[in-house]
Amino acid sequence: MSDALGRVYTVHTTHAECFYLRMLLHVVKGPTSFTNLKTVEGVVCQTFREACQRRGMLDNDEHWEAALAEAAQTGTAQRVRHLFALLLTTCRLSNSLDLWEKYKNALSDDIFLQKRRENPDIPIDFSNIIYDEALIALEDLCLTMAGKDLKHVGLKSPERNAFCRELLRERSFNIDDLSYFITENR
Repeated sequence: MSDALGRVYTVHTTHAECFYLRMLLHVVKGPTSFTNLKTVEGVVCQTFREACQRRGMLDNDEHWEAALAEAAQTGTAQRVRHLFALLLTTCRLSNSLDLWEKYKNALSDDIFLQKRRENPDIPIDFSNIIYDEALIALEDLCLTMAGKDLKHVGLKSPERNAFCRELLRERSFNIDDLSYFITENR
């Protein structure tokens, strides 16, 4: 280690990974590479944000989780998505993916019910297709509110393929019922 002095420029929080890199530069002593900056207790993190989180440099999301829990109990899925979009775009959540995983059914309940009404003959359950539709609606809200897609707020981008009723029908059949039908109609 040397006595070198450097300048770390200010980075706005909208440039998330650069912002978290800057935070790590203030804490990690004598980093030799970006991988070194992402390494926490021998584990190499995927992102600078994850490294900051593992180092305990970020707030936890307990109060935001409480707000989502209350909204999920009292509000419609559309309102819960709107609240989640606000949280994603303005509150710098420390782990938005965990919140999505915890509340994805509440965030996509209206889409689930709509698909059940459209396909009364098919037993439908929550699936990746329904979650993708909810993610599309959520991403559209985030883009409208702050010009950010889901990748910039810590979630995966949804697959924007048009929902196809036939695709749902093909993927949602009950194997036991189908086997019984085939056996009876031979």
